[in-house]
Amino acid sequence: FTYTEAGEIESGTVLLQFKATDNLENYVLTDGVTISFPIERQHIALWRTEPMPVILVIYDAAKEQAYWLYTQQYFKGA
Repeated sequence: FTYTEAGEIESGTVLLQFKATDNLENYVLTDGVTISFPIERQHIALWRTEPMPVILVIYDAAKEQAYWLYTQQYFKGA
């Protein structure tokens, strides 16, 4: 759930999809910044039509660090 600045609950939800790996370096492209993680097409198709925000979180278990992507915004131009 999300909250206002005053701490009041807002209507709606945010959906989170977590993926984790022990070897994130296997998914980092040659630019050293971009993560290319395999996601099934059916999941992407569902996320694109979801009215609530879907956040994809890639978790690097070895470094205990997470990276996120607002999926609808990312696929908006695709």
